[in-house]
Amino acid sequence: AGRLEAAPLEGGEYRISNAGQLYWFAALVNGGEVSADAALTADITIDTDLPWAPIGLYTSGREYVAYAGTFDGAGHTIYGLTYDNTAYNGRNAAFIGTLDTNGTVMDLTIAEATINGATEIGGIVSHNYGTVSGCTISGSVTGTGATGGIVCRNMEGAVIRSCINEAVVNGATTGGIAAENNGDIINCTNSGIVTGTSSVGGIVGMNDGTVEDSLNTAAVTAANTHVGGVVGNHVGGEITGCGNLGAVTGASDYIGGVAGACVGAKLLECYNTGAVTGAEKSEAVGGVVGAIDGTNTAESAVTSCYNTGKVSGRSWVGGIAGVSGYQKTPMTVEVKNAYNTGSVSGTSKVGAVV
Repeated sequence: AGRLEAAPLEGGEYRISNAGQLYWFAALVNGGEVSADAALTADITIDTDLPWAPIGLYTSGREYVAYAGTFDGAGHTIYGLTYDNTAYNGRNAAFIGTLDTNGTVMDLTIAEATINGATEIGGIVSHNYGTVSGCTISGSVTGTGATGGIVCRNMEGAVIRSCINEAVVNGATTGGIAAENNGDIINCTNSGIVTGTSSVGGIVGMNDGTVEDSLNTAAVTAANTHVGGVVGNHVGGEITGCGNLGAVTGASDYIGGVAGACVGAKLLECYNTGAVTGAEKSEAVGGVVGAIDGTNTAESAVTSCYNTGKVSGRSWVGGIAGVSGYQKTPMTVEVKNAYNTGSVSGTSKVGAVV
């Protein structure tokens, strides 16, 4: 059983205190009131059998409502949110489907959640064009495609700040905070186990943006290539002041304590203390980065980074980088002010640094 209940409008925002009002607010936004503001006034336990429709709904015709208001959790928690859209085109499973450039979700905890879909799956937001700040999720976030604990796709200009993922996250391209990042991720923490296929990271799966001052403490595992404690595949932008404490394991190539691969991108003041382990045939395994190279137009650099974790693989295994300059592009590849104290082992091409 369950019913919708209109939330009272006070001071220009809807005050939400129960599940009926929460579901009513989602319907209000999806019905066209895309800039409506809301604030929780109490913790909410989902006690209705009504199916959840994300605020900012995606439709099967590839049309979507983008939420452009402010949703303020005000430090409160939503317990037991369940959303399974594998039978509904499998896309945009999240608390908020699409957050517009002017949209904000802040100071919200979603606990004991079960979010399940196919592709473009996020715990708090699926597609983020706005700002997600001070949010936490626990439970499970599962997809068969791109899947992120907080956000699936963090678009250019979008920001994820001071968020925590405690949920178990499983997908293809997968990240504890975001599956894909083209914007900014700042001061975030992942403590949920992250597993995926390729481009799997404790913070971000595929990164072409900025990741700053973020920490992963959980195990990260890829069934195929490109896995890192912070970022699985770092294809542009910068990772600065980030760390990994969790075990990083890959079944194929490009395995790194901080990044699986770094191509035309920068790693600055990052560290790894977790074990970095490749499979029997794994190549390009490194304490900080599995492989580093430039592109035809962009340099790559690992600067002021260190590793203390155990590193093991088959070949091209290094305490800092497994392999450097492997594509032999014309742009510079640089490793400086870096050190390793972890053991390094492999069958061939093994180095304490590179």
